[in-house]
Amino acid sequence: MKNLFDRLTNWVTLNKDVGRNLKGKTMQLIAVGTDADLPDGFTTPFFMTANYLELDYKGHLYFNSDDRLNDDEFAEMRKSFFSFIAI
Repeated sequence: MKNLFDRLTNWVTLNKDVGRNLKGKTMQLIAVGTDADLPDGFTTPFFMTANYLELDYKGHLYFNSDDRLNDDEFAEMRKSFFSFIAI
């Protein structure tokens, strides 16, 4: 995650036009992990970066990769995912 924010910082610092062109764009977070729920504070750097760059932060979607889903649960997860990215 540190590399992502380091590269983003370099990108918008060294090429300010790129940073300015991000204003008003949409940002969404998709995370996968083995914790039951997304760890507290995980979304904070994304939300704060979106605010700083004046991006429209649309929220996050988290999937616990340890969960074993039956067919109906998997279909619901797919529906939720595609609905989320269609924003």
